[in-house]
Amino acid sequence: MQLWHTFKLSLKIPSKRAVFQLNRIGMDIVVFYLFVLLAIVSIPPLIDLLTTTWVLRES
Repeated sequence: MQLWHTFKLSLKIPSKRAVFQLNRIGMDIVVFYLFVLLAIVSIPPLIDLLTTTWVLRES
């Protein structure tokens, strides 16, 4: 639940209230949130790497 709340606040970042509330979030939630975002962003290159490797093996 805290992760979802953090995500919603990060979408509202230009507002002062959202920035203030984000500054109050614990560092453990922030680190976990960053790892989740990093994992999501890494999925397309991973799929591309796997499919390229699969095509090269078939040739």
